[in-house]
Amino acid sequence: MAEWMPTMVEDRLESAADVFRSLPEVKPQGYFNAWPDYFHSFADQVGQEPRTRL
Repeated sequence: MAEWMPTMVEDRLESAADVFRSLPEVKPQGYFNAWPDYFHSFADQVGQEPRTRL
């Protein structure tokens, strides 16, 4: 293997910079809810006491 010369290192760094530029932009993923939506049916609410305000 040949010894590393400054020009070889420079070429490798330029190549690495090109690869880095071609990668997609890093963005935050954001938040999401994995729980399913729950809809209360009439049967769910039968027999429940009304809530009183204080």
